[in-house]
Amino acid sequence: MSQLKPVYWQKEDLKQLERLSSSANWSQMGCFKTSTALWLLNRRLRHIENPAVLIITTQSGKGSYFRDVPKCLPSKWQVVNVKSNGIHLIINGFQHKLGKTLNDEITFPHLVVTHYHLFSRSNMDQKEDCKSCEGSGLLNLTNLPLPCTDCNAKGWVWKPLTIGDKILRRKWDMIILDEAHKIKNPETKWTKSIKKAKTRTSTL
Repeated sequence: MSQLKPVYWQKEDLKQLERLSSSANWSQMGCFKTSTALWLLNRRLRHIENPAVLIITTQSGKGSYFRDVPKCLPSKWQVVNVKSNGIHLIINGFQHKLGKTLNDEITFPHLVVTHYHLFSRSNMDQKEDCKSCEGSGLLNLTNLPLPCTDCNAKGWVWKPLTIGDKILRRKWDMIILDEAHKIKNPETKWTKSIKKAKTRTSTL
């Protein structure tokens, strides 16, 4: 598939955006925000070996990234689609299942595309009673209670991380928030989760 080229006014936008050390927003990116965001990330990250980009979008909007990545970016870039039920690699428009959780060992230049709902539940930094000792910290296996080894006698364990948590604990080279008005409400669960994300730069 032949590569698209930015039109003349996009080139002017990109020239301005590339100079920014802060995040960019829709009003700075013109009407073709998806392709502008993709060209921008390529320019900002071209000096980084195996960069990783997180794209958080709406369920209905994910297709535009799957369609435009091969048009805008070099062929070395790969798209990973993260769903609540598994991880898929997009190759030539087809999805190939990689597994059920995001692998930290993915090293090729890649974009992880997921949706806001994945961050509606978070167990990060949350505790729960240890099931082995029912929160007491002791096991009554003999007449003499023994300290529980599953929780080191604390009575609690960390809750297992969700897929969203595993995404957020990674360090991203760039994050793109599609429809970023969705995090304007500070009380929503996904807003609280997404704001914990760590990145060098972001585009809205």
